[in-house]
Amino acid sequence: MIRTKVQSAIKEGMLTAEETRLFIREVEEKCMKVDFIGFIEILNKYPLKNVNQEDYKDFISQAKIENHFWHKNPLEVKINTVQPFESRCIACSFGKTIKAFSIEFRKMNDTKLPGRIVYQKSFALNFEIKNNELIDFGWCNKFLEHEEMKVLLE
Repeated sequence: MIRTKVQSAIKEGMLTAEETRLFIREVEEKCMKVDFIGFIEILNKYPLKNVNQEDYKDFISQAKIENHFWHKNPLEVKINTVQPFESRCIACSFGKTIKAFSIEFRKMNDTKLPGRIVYQKSFALNFEIKNNELIDFGWCNKFLEHEEMKVLLE
């Protein structure tokens, strides 16, 4: 998460309610396009308050790693589909509903059956909101996959 535990305990909003609504919508749009550089631009666009700079840099670093995998991979990744789904955190925010994205893709320059094997990879974001204001956010690294959520909800 972007804030330290002390900052998060204060629960002061990072954005107003209106900014939070717009911020999350824009972030989700960039996630659907697998556009992590655009995601970083959104972070710079909004006046985020009470941000821990070290955690913020880590968050940006992870976005750049994701961007490299999807857009600068020597295996030439071709995205087939991006599907959003609600998931649950199974680690630091145990049980909290989070926003996840499942991506099906092919590796066009793969050494075995290039472009013919469909792979799947997921990522998730954890938005903490109180009184409609963004309190904290970050990558969720341990969450239930789409199929696991289907079983859980049956």
